[in-house]
Amino acid sequence: MTNIKKFEFELEGISPIKMHRFNGQDEEKKLRERSTTEQAEKHAYRLTNGNLGLPSNWIYGSLLNAFVALAGRKEKTATKMETGSRIRVEPFMLDLGVKDYEIDVASAPAGNMSRGGTRDEFVKPVIKAWKVKGIIQTTLGKSLEDMKSYLEYAGTDVGIGSDRPHGYGRFKVISFKQI
Repeated sequence: MTNIKKFEFELEGISPIKMHRFNGQDEEKKLRERSTTEQAEKHAYRLTNGNLGLPSNWIYGSLLNAFVALAGRKEKTATKMETGSRIRVEPFMLDLGVKDYEIDVASAPAGNMSRGGTRDEFVKPVIKAWKVKGIIQTTLGKSLEDMKSYLEYAGTDVGIGSDRPHGYGRFKVISFKQI
């Protein structure tokens, strides 16, 4: 019988989150013709209660990347395969507890710039102050301290959401307990 451990967590942002919900290639092309406000809303994750949401797979992905990053030399692939199917973050969409966001407008190369490529404009919702609660379920057999340590690493060195390489989506663990 597999022993499932559950950990309740609360995270607080130490940097803003940028969202960019993908709506499909055809819809994204049509969105470029709309106002920045409409584009931002289409790229936001909105819950039925009107609050902004955070996909739980962002936390899952960040945590999995932490396990892989901290794995020993030549153990990264095996760690990813062993760990990936043994962690789950719930609920599916986490409530950020806020309804409003700022709008970020940036451009990026579209096509080969050396051959006369152009730049596309991207509109993303940005949430500056945020907190979120959820549950991690795992069969890895890791201790509370180990799981918290991996989540802390995920928050400071991996992040969540769009533009993580530029420091967005970083968080700290406010509370972490086994339930």
